Amino acid sequence: MSADNDTGLPVSRHRMHDGTPFEIHPCIDGAHPFTRAQWRAELQRGMRRLSPRSRWQRFASGIHELSEQQLDALTDVDGLQRVALCAVIPRHEGYEGIGIARYVVLTDEQQRIAEFALTVIDRWQAQGVGAALLQRLSSVARDNGIEMLRGFVFASNAAMLALCRRHNAAITAVDGVLQADLVLRGAEPTPVVDGSVRRAHGRNRS
Repeated sequence: MSADNDTGLPVSRHRMHDGTPFEIHPCIDGAHPFTRAQWRAELQRGMRRLSPRSRWQRFASGIHELSEQQLDALTDVDGLQRVALCAVIPRHEGYEGIGIARYVVLTDEQQRIAEFALTVIDRWQAQGVGAALLQRLSSVARDNGIEMLRGFVFASNAAMLALCRRHNAAITAVDGVLQADLVLRGAEPTPVVDGSVRRAHGRNRS
C-alpha cells in the first residue's frame, strides 16, 4: 500500500458469513497510503492477535513475535514472483488487518510452482475470509503464469485442509506434514522424491 510497488491489481470487496464487509488487495501497492513500515507493524500486531494454536499451525513454533528477518521475508514482494494479499476491514481511522495470503515462486522446480501460505486472525476465522483470500491468490498466481500453488499443512488443521480440498488439491504426506498441491494451469502435481521437498518459507505452514 505504498507507491514502491504499484501492482495495478484492483481491490475486491466481499462479505463474511455474518455480513461484515471486508476488502482484499495487495499489501503494498500504489492505491493505498500504507507504507512498508506500517505493514511490518500491522504484521507484528496481527501476530500478537493469533492464538497459540494458530501460531503453531502457521509457523510450527510457539513464537509470540516475528523477528526482523521474518518481517523482511514477509514484506519482500514484487507483485510477480513474490505476492502478498491482505484482507482488511475498512474503519473510520483506517484499516483493520484480518488476514494475509502470499506466495513465493520456487525457482528450483521444473514447473512454475509457488509455495503459498495463508493466515486469518482467530476472531475472523470460519467467516469465509480464508476462502476469499485463497481464491484471489489463485487468480493472481494464474494470471502471473504460475501452474501450481503448493502449501504445507498440519494434519490437525482441518479447516485449511477442507479449503484445499475444495480447490481440488492433491494432498500427500511429506516429512510429518501434508503437502497440498493446487493445480492452476493443467499441470500435474510434482511427485515427491525420497520424501524430500524444498520450501520457500522454511518451516512455515499454511
